[in-house]
Amino acid sequence: AAKAASLMVHHQGDLADYMLQKKTFGPQAEPVITINTTAGTGTEVNAAFVITIPEIENKYALSAPAAWPAHAVVDPELCLRLPADQTASTGLDALSHACESLWCKRSQPAGDAHCFEAIRVILEWLPRTVDALDDLECRARMSYAALTAGFALLSTGTAVAHGMSYPITARRGTPHGFACAFVIPQALEFNMPALDGENKARLFELLKVSSEQAAVETLQQFIEAHGAPRTLADVGLGADDIPALADATNPFNCANNLRPITRQDLVSLWEKKL
Repeated sequence: AAKAASLMVHHQGDLADYMLQKKTFGPQAEPVITINTTAGTGTEVNAAFVITIPEIENKYALSAPAAWPAHAVVDPELCLRLPADQTASTGLDALSHACESLWCKRSQPAGDAHCFEAIRVILEWLPRTVDALDDLECRARMSYAALTAGFALLSTGTAVAHGMSYPITARRGTPHGFACAFVIPQALEFNMPALDGENKARLFELLKVSSEQAAVETLQQFIEAHGAPRTLADVGLGADDIPALADATNPFNCANNLRPITRQDLVSLWEKKL
């Protein structure tokens, strides 16, 4: 929101017009200083921001070079008062950033290195942090992981899981991290045939598995253990909502997905969440 405000000071019209790509931002913006009070978004190292449009029950991600933070403060002490549910949700947001960077069209070695480091740290330290909210070392590890995942995100952008998460949050109020993590296992399963062989092997190593199905199941178990919903019913939706959810899935995220994705693919992915 701060990035959007910094831009709109110098731009005319409705923010929604920029979100729907009817207008583009120029080079002017007020300087933004980001001060993290969670370990999840990675917003301190990119020019992106996400805004909800209540009228259409959806969210859109925007990016503008002028929105780059002038300064970023990453101090784990500022996360010490974060409650367990928000600690888990934002931690799963960071995990989603790291995982999704693997199956983005812009995936590349530098982003992959950040991705795997973030996944490694989150798998070890998120459970510890949720169980020890006032442990500064845990908070520091998760702040580092979120920052590292942010660097991965900076290189690649996000893909289908984020695109599917937006209508869940906009319609049902599901926290962003939980909404992203909700569909990460299915996004992994869908993109598995397109993953680079070395990246797939490294992911299996981190998850301590030896097969594609085990990787999906292990990731699902980790996500559920930290509070993310398992089915559409858990967020108050059902089979009748799937056509609308498929239509509302963000097309820009889908366009960045490593494996080409059709509307019928989206319907199938949503059906896996029943």
